[in-house]
Amino acid sequence: MNSADPDPTRSDPLAVTVALLRHESSDRSQSDADHLDLFVGPRINTDPNARVLHAWRLPLAAWGAEGLVSGRFAVSEAPPHRAEYLTLTVARELSSARGRITPLSRGAGVAVVKVDGDGDRFVIRALGRTITLTPSHDATSAEIAVEA
Repeated sequence: MNSADPDPTRSDPLAVTVALLRHESSDRSQSDADHLDLFVGPRINTDPNARVLHAWRLPLAAWGAEGLVSGRFAVSEAPPHRAEYLTLTVARELSSARGRITPLSRGAGVAVVKVDGDGDRFVIRALGRTITLTPSHDATSAEIAVEA
């Protein structure tokens, strides 16, 4: 706990790297068609194959001409991903016909976990936005706000 912030409902801020990639599915019949992948991981260099990234799938509607757009979106949490996705700079085909990924944005940020009566919320400040991920029993929502 941060002594300057004795609030027991939130974690200490954690320095993170955030990357947003467009994932184009190679199989249009899959329920997991084209989407955005939001990756959050440690800011320190780590083994590129280490599965240390928190990952969420966002709808394409969350991306606009100015970057992430403000709004509330249904998202799904994905399994941990490899650290290499934080440093990807060019588009590439994924193995096993899983499609193509294209980096859209990457940057340093800060993440905290806030605990309230409805459960934990993961709040990320990065890419000029505040992204609040709120899990629920049936889905997860993401609220994205442009930082002032």
